[in-house]
Amino acid sequence: MALKTSTLPYGLLNPATVNDFKRKANLAEEDPLRIMVQSSYTQTFGVQKRADGIWTAVVMRVEEFDDGHCKVICRVPELDGTLPEPVEWVDRDVESQSHMLIDLHRVYVGKVSTRPKIGQLVEVWVPSDNDHTRSGKLIKLFDQYVQFGIKSSELASDAKDAVDGALSDPLPQPEIPGGAIGSGESDNNGQVAS
Repeated sequence: MALKTSTLPYGLLNPATVNDFKRKANLAEEDPLRIMVQSSYTQTFGVQKRADGIWTAVVMRVEEFDDGHCKVICRVPELDGTLPEPVEWVDRDVESQSHMLIDLHRVYVGKVSTRPKIGQLVEVWVPSDNDHTRSGKLIKLFDQYVQFGIKSSELASDAKDAVDGALSDPLPQPEIPGGAIGSGESDNNGQVAS
């Protein structure tokens, strides 16, 4: 199965988390019964936080693979939503401007039987404090892929040259008759004497 997307939206690979920041009740403005019913409903039917630290991620780059030992950089959209998403996912030996954005993401280390591919979905363990300086663990590979839909242009092309380039068929400019606003010339025939 291949999912074609240009971005990885929040909640695509994992259930969306509840960001409950322990709001304070203002009993002068809110009904206590309403607060209790809403809290009970959210706990029963709402999306639950993942306490186990197991997430589904997508491989952006394979750093190392040697005899089953693997080191990959992955993106978990639900945890890495504050990090900028790279325009493309490429190997280290491919020249791209996306490498510095890929390097912002967490490294996952683990032992798997086959070399992961870029865009492949994997199961990873993330440290409970979500500290990006600590490596996560690569648990297993799925046989599902995300085909990333955006590709950047070649580095040799220069956007400034495209903007500054001459038009092949320039559009004719309208003539500004004398006496018109902004013409810089006065036309006494167009003046009306009072």
